[in-house]
Amino acid sequence: MGLLKFTFENAKLKGIWHYSLPSGFTCPGAKSCKTFADRITGKIMDEQTPVDGKTFRCYAAMDEARRPNVRKTRWDNFDLLKAAKTTKNMAALIIKVSKPLAYAVAGRCGCILAAITSRKFTSTLG
Repeated sequence: MGLLKFTFENAKLKGIWHYSLPSGFTCPGAKSCKTFADRITGKIMDEQTPVDGKTFRCYAAMDEARRPNVRKTRWDNFDLLKAAKTTKNMAALIIKVSKPLAYAVAGRCGCILAAITSRKFTSTLG
């Protein structure tokens, strides 16, 4: 089994290592912004439901549509988590990558981090 691909910061998450999943397909609360980028072509599909009369396109879906490498990374992460099947296995997959990142960051900034393994993980993946 492969490893999740973590990236360092983006427009919203400054200074944070994170992993991303395909937008729209993995956003259970999306309404006014529900947008999908086709897995293969990147073609945008809009399924917004107006909230207070307003809709807009998800910035992450637009990123996936414009950048095939971003789309591929998010779908690879999704496939890995789906294949893990259980919350416990998904957590193990996340910890396998995030623990070395946490130690590297801690070493660089001299911070003491909470033990990642003591955290509880939940998932909305089926």
